[in-house]
Amino acid sequence: MHIRKVTIENFTSHKNTEFTLPDRGLVIVTGSNGAGKSSLAEAVSWGLWGKTLRGTDPVAPGETCTTRIETDLVKAKRVKKSGGRASFSWEPITGEAQEYENNTKAKEHLVRFIGDLSVWRRTCVFSSHDAAHFTLASDGDRKRLLETLLNIDKFDSALKACRDDLKLKQSEISTLEYNLRILASRLGELVKRKNDAVASLEANKKCSPGDPIQLAEELAQTANLIEDYDYESKHIVDQIKQAESEIYGMDMDVARLQKAMRLFESGACPTCHRDLSEEDKDVLMPECPKDLAARRAKLASKIKLLHEEKRAVNADRMALVTKAAKLKADIQIAQTLAPERNRLMQALTSASTDIQQCIEESANFKARIGTARIKEQQLLACASVLGLKGVRAQVIASALCGLESAANAWLARIAGSRLSLEVKPYSQTSTGVSDAISMEVLGAGGGFGYRASSGGERRRLDISILLALAEVAAAAADKSPGTLFFDEVFDALDEDGIEAVVSALNDLSQDRAVVVITHSPELAKTLASSVCATKWHIEDGSIVH
Repeated sequence: MHIRKVTIENFTSHKNTEFTLPDRGLVIVTGSNGAGKSSLAEAVSWGLWGKTLRGTDPVAPGETCTTRIETDLVKAKRVKKSGGRASFSWEPITGEAQEYENNTKAKEHLVRFIGDLSVWRRTCVFSSHDAAHFTLASDGDRKRLLETLLNIDKFDSALKACRDDLKLKQSEISTLEYNLRILASRLGELVKRKNDAVASLEANKKCSPGDPIQLAEELAQTANLIEDYDYESKHIVDQIKQAESEIYGMDMDVARLQKAMRLFESGACPTCHRDLSEEDKDVLMPECPKDLAARRAKLASKIKLLHEEKRAVNADRMALVTKAAKLKADIQIAQTLAPERNRLMQALTSASTDIQQCIEESANFKARIGTARIKEQQLLACASVLGLKGVRAQVIASALCGLESAANAWLARIAGSRLSLEVKPYSQTSTGVSDAISMEVLGAGGGFGYRASSGGERRRLDISILLALAEVAAAAADKSPGTLFFDEVFDALDEDGIEAVVSALNDLSQDRAVVVITHSPELAKTLASSVCATKWHIEDGSIVH
């Protein structure tokens, strides 16, 4: 992003100052300490993002501060009264301006348009305060900064969301598998319960003489048969009595005839007992039936047969009575066992129903586990892509190669060939490999790295890395290099170092404006000798010349 014009009113020590920057070339800003040299970069930071680089409030007590920033991308205006809230508006250089609900919405849309403050600060503003930000940063902080520069820091939230979803999915799988194990255990208990019910039911059937209802029906049929036998027996008895009565009548007739015969034979009338003549005897002589004996013998034979039939009927009846008694006893036993049999039947039905339900639930859990496993594999693949060895890591590794190459190229220009850097997309720890960026300094510090290097060596390393980061950020955004601010970062360099840096700055200023803020007369004099150099001297918040 090229800064074209900065206008500030009541900003730090500046009452009303306007800075117009060239598209390319060196801009040297000099002045004593506290004169307001750094306010140029601070105004850009506060005017566009609402924060100063130092984190201080630029508004003087009782004053109203106004900044107007014009770049090759946007124009922005911010106004704030001491102790009050700021008003902020911006519009793109090309395209129509939009109205936003509030300052927060306006800032959010601006950040999407020009990028985050931290990216601009780390790639375009190099101050003595944070020149070693990258070199002294932790391995993890380096990684986060580079991801922000490459605009892949969103992968962090994506990876976190992916891992959170993965944990939830794995927790869901664990819960489903736990429930499935519970169902398997319950299924085993239900099968045992069913088998126990079947065995008990078989034992109950063996002890029971039969179904009480069927036994009662059989008892009723037997009772009906007994009644039939009773009727038949009574009929036989009646027949016997009738035959015996007939025999008795025959015997009485025979006795009567025999008495009459004896009287006839004595000559007396059997009725009046008078003497009879021969003629009377011939007339009154009773005649004995000829077949009376045969008839009596037949009746006697019939009676004998009837008695035999009666004994047979009584025997059959007694068998039925015995059967009925047994049926009554069996019914009593069956009725005693029936409740237990009914309970066992209900238990068997309940167990069978529960087993079927358990099998269906188990099938449902297995299907859900299968679906969850597929989702788990997808999340694992997603986490792998977003993680240490995924696409993001490949992008970072590729960018680190460019960063290392660019930093070493700048080091070769400002420090010679004795200093070099190795930047790796991982960090070796005591527990293994960490997803972070490690940096190793070669040729300085006696093998103990950056912290053991001299002040001049560290400053050369810092400048080289910052310039390399600016190149990486410009390449990642596919934009031309923007305005660079160097705020007293060269003060720790010796004469040779200053000459090397001036040469590098001259090259950098060929396609952008390079603002160098310094209170070193030697550096300012050397830089002013450049062909395209603009010099501003600031005193008490104003440009003197």
